Amino acid sequence: MPYLWAPREYPPTWLWIVPAWLLGVPGFYVALLGPVFALAVAVTAVALLARHRSLPAGLYRWCVVAAVLTCALAVFMLTPLGQTIAVFTAD
Repeated sequence: MPYLWAPREYPPTWLWIVPAWLLGVPGFYVALLGPVFALAVAVTAVALLARHRSLPAGLYRWCVVAAVLTCALAVFMLTPLGQTIAVFTAD
């Protein structure tokens, strides 16, 4: 963040508030719900992939990668480290 060390004015307040609400609030609930949310998203992704095989090849591969990463998140959130991170985020 170059504005922290440069002799300039601080950025407008909306540049702090908007990203916090767009990223922080959903991230809080994703961390709080943890594996339940990730598992629901992964099941939805796999069901949609099974239903829509007529997608373009690149989009289909991207969707498969997203589903695999979401499953990995669900498994990670079931580990003690994932639960510790979720509790820390919720706190």
